Parts: sequence; C-alpha cells; structure tokens
Amino acid sequence: MQTDWQAARNHYLAMAALAVTLGGMVALFDPGVASAIALPAAFLAAVTAGAKFAALAGRAMQRGEALRLAGIASALQVGVGVVGMGLAIMAEQQQIVTIHSGTILAILAAAAGISFLVTLAGLRFGAIAELRRLARQKRPD
Repeated sequence: MQTDWQAARNHYLAMAALAVTLGGMVALFDPGVASAIALPAAFLAAVTAGAKFAALAGRAMQRGEALRLAGIASALQVGVGVVGMGLAIMAEQQQIVTIHSGTILAILAAAAGISFLVTLAGLRFGAIAELRRLARQKRPD
C-alpha cells in the first residue's frame, strides 16, 4: 500500500511530466516562452502535490518529507534543463557561445537552489490551502 508521501510524490511526478510535455510542445514554437513557464509549472506541480498530501494525511508534510520531495523535484528539474540545453546545442549548427564549465556548474547550482525553494514554497502553500478548504467543509454554516 502506498503511503501518503509516496502518493504525493507520484502526484508531483505526474504533474511535472505533464508540465515537461506541455513545455516541450511550446518550445517547438517559441523557446523563450518555454523557459519562462518552467518555474510557474514547477510551483503548480508542488502546490498540487502539497494539497494531495494534505487531503490524504490530514496534515502538512513534515520538514523531512518536504525536504526530500523538494530534493527529488530539484534534481528532476535540473536534469530536464540539462537535457533541454543539450538538445538545443545539438540542434544548433554553429557554436552558440563558449562558456567555461565552472560557469555552467554555477548556473546549474543556482537553478537547483531556486527550484528547491520554489518547490518547498509550493508544497507548503498547497497543503495550507487544502487544510483550510477541508476545515471549511467540516464547519457547519
């Protein structure tokens, strides 16, 4: 049987896969728009995962649970970004720019940190909103 955390993780992964698919389709037409929707898509996936967890468990994620899911999410988001950059570089016939590997690693570390914080905020926001919604449903008018 799935735990509440595993259900929330699976929900996050499903929402992230949907966001990556939609972002990839958008990137075919306008790469600038695709990069602009990356953080909002990650935030919305985290919000829905936090709400899913709160609906199942009746509480917000504990710090360790949220940190673990945010770490998984950050790794996923940076991995998708690296694959996307690799595909863009391979598709370009001429050399785009010469960038040192240290600069690329710094950019990836910054992206991982930002996605980690965005995911943590989304998990918390989604859980709080869902718990408030559940409390309103239980309260007689």
